[in-house]
Amino acid sequence: MNLDKLQAAMQKVEIHNYMLTRDNETIAQGSFGKHTAEESPLVWSVSKSFMATAFGVARDEGLISLDDKLADLFPQLTPPDAPDYARAITMHDCLCMATGHFALPGHDIVNAPKLMRINPLLEYPPAYKPGTHFYYNSTASYALGRAVSLKTGMRLLDYLKTKVLDKIGITNTWWEQTAEGYDVGGSGLHVPIEGMSKLALLYLNKGMWQGERILSEDWVTKATSSQIDNRVAGWIETTEYRKDNGAGYGYQFWMGQHGTYRGDGAFGQFMIVFPQQRMTFCSTGYLINGQPQRYLDDVYEAVLA
Repeated sequence: MNLDKLQAAMQKVEIHNYMLTRDNETIAQGSFGKHTAEESPLVWSVSKSFMATAFGVARDEGLISLDDKLADLFPQLTPPDAPDYARAITMHDCLCMATGHFALPGHDIVNAPKLMRINPLLEYPPAYKPGTHFYYNSTASYALGRAVSLKTGMRLLDYLKTKVLDKIGITNTWWEQTAEGYDVGGSGLHVPIEGMSKLALLYLNKGMWQGERILSEDWVTKATSSQIDNRVAGWIETTEYRKDNGAGYGYQFWMGQHGTYRGDGAFGQFMIVFPQQRMTFCSTGYLINGQPQRYLDDVYEAVLA
């Protein structure tokens, strides 16, 4: 670990807060500019990893299954003439971004999170058999959050707080909601940097927290292992994440270089786990125009030095 290199990496771009742990101990943390560790910024699509954690608990409790079909969970949203491929979409498919679509109206999580709906998944014909092709879309994440609420009878955030956040000491969190009145799921979560770090540690420790089992090891393994090849022709070649967005995708976690996996949000929100080194690194900021991949490369170099 080279802290000087890590500091240099963060000073190249606009980083707001960061926290680095090794063997469950915080070894470096800090804030830049007007930002403080106590603030709860929008973490964009890192929200997906928190949402998937709630799904994992519900699945561990037997309330929902990876094989449950979206159309069966929400028959009232499934049109009578829904395509067969749309009717076949499972929770597994939604978790690993493999609903079969390769274009999907109405999933603009950055510009229009309040307009998220499940309906496009069931109405718009998938181009491929579900489970076979990767296509990143936040509508699938929203559907997963709705499924958790349906099966638990609780608001997504309330369930997550009760089962996970309160137990591991993550506070000062809130979730933006859609026009339908449900947590956005795929984005919209506000959480302090320490909260991101604690969730990363929960996964690093295979679902254990200070001797208590919070998540099953089976769930952690599935969520943080590649479930689908995400080297998508016509997409991976054009994205700035040429190295880390083509290393595989799990259950709302990205696989990365050097045996890492991460929660990844727009504009450079990162929650990275280094299992082999027993380390985690989280940071928030505002990164654009190819900066995220260069930043990740610099972080890897510093942490692995």
